[in-house]
Amino acid sequence: MGWFDWMKRWDKRASLPISTGEIPVEYRHWFSGNRSKQSVTEARVQGIAVFFRAVNLISELIASLPFDIFRKDGQFIINVQDHPALKALNDPSPILDKFQMRQMIVKYCLFRGNAYVIITRFGNGKVKALDLYKDAYKPSIFQSSGRYWYKFQGIEDPIDAYDVLHFKWNCIDGEYGQNPLKIFTETHGVSLALIDFIGSFYGNGAHLTGALTTNATLTDPQKASLRESFTFRHGGAENVGSTAILDQGLDYKVIGTTPVDAEYVAIKRSIMADVSNITGVPLSLLAELERATFSNIEELNRQFVTYCLRAWCKLLEAQMDQKLFHYDPTPGLYCQHNLEGLLRGDVKARADYYSKAIAGRWMNPNEVRSLENMNPYEGGEKYEHPLMVDKKQNQDGADNANG
Repeated sequence: MGWFDWMKRWDKRASLPISTGEIPVEYRHWFSGNRSKQSVTEARVQGIAVFFRAVNLISELIASLPFDIFRKDGQFIINVQDHPALKALNDPSPILDKFQMRQMIVKYCLFRGNAYVIITRFGNGKVKALDLYKDAYKPSIFQSSGRYWYKFQGIEDPIDAYDVLHFKWNCIDGEYGQNPLKIFTETHGVSLALIDFIGSFYGNGAHLTGALTTNATLTDPQKASLRESFTFRHGGAENVGSTAILDQGLDYKVIGTTPVDAEYVAIKRSIMADVSNITGVPLSLLAELERATFSNIEELNRQFVTYCLRAWCKLLEAQMDQKLFHYDPTPGLYCQHNLEGLLRGDVKARADYYSKAIAGRWMNPNEVRSLENMNPYEGGEKYEHPLMVDKKQNQDGADNANG
């Protein structure tokens, strides 16, 4: 019998199973593992608005990026659109589409440190289907007969390591990623404690937090009546800032603190900075715009793509390249996300970039049109300088006129 089963029998108030990620308030200090005495679970950290925003920003952007399989053939790169692995990635299951698949992989890494996708193959070794392992339990990894195997809870037979896409966040032992919620349990604990404090502050009512004093001797019923009437008049969010009128020698002494006195705003900004450091999301994207300008926001967005999203793309691509094509005899296959759309900048900057690319003959017009989601045109696949094309067309026109 587990700890939580024992507690459920001991106290019927503990009605939430621990597998949901929630722990009843009366037992949180047993499981918190941090000085703020807050249980840092997957369910609770999603209540930290800035962390929720950062996790969703990364996972949704990664999931929304164009994703393709390519084959390098000598000097040429070929987009392989009919590969079975791409079909499995684009249609993983009836209840999970390609966007949700990649989004959940990234979220599992940010919440648990590990994400697992089990590969099912055809008889020729090519990918047939991909199944995201949703259980939070870590599988055991062991070596036998010179090969590595994964043993998942709930799956009877061990699975060859080349049939498991294992995405790891901050791996330091070569086997498992580290759980971010455990590493940053103190940081998230402070955030949750602050949320609880502010909720209690506004929920408890009278923000004249303190004590009523008098030189007179009051009976217990008089004390209760005075407390109830004072709370009724000045308690609740609707009475914030109300003025208390006291008589009969009553005096009110403030013995509590306010969010301003407790430097709530400064602590909140500190939490936002911590989340930015943990996730790599710039503060400007987390609604912290105190020192933001148009130019530095644009630069921070580029840095976000370069130093955060690009690393996540490579984490996914490296594992897919190693496992998806392990038994495929076709050489030169690899996966790639297209980050160009996030780095293109505004219309004027893109136009200047494309003009230089075509003039320098390292892009052709049809490649530019493809990046802008436009159809190609006949002759647009040629790498020619625009001025040379105009000169040639003028020369052909003059020759036709003279002829």
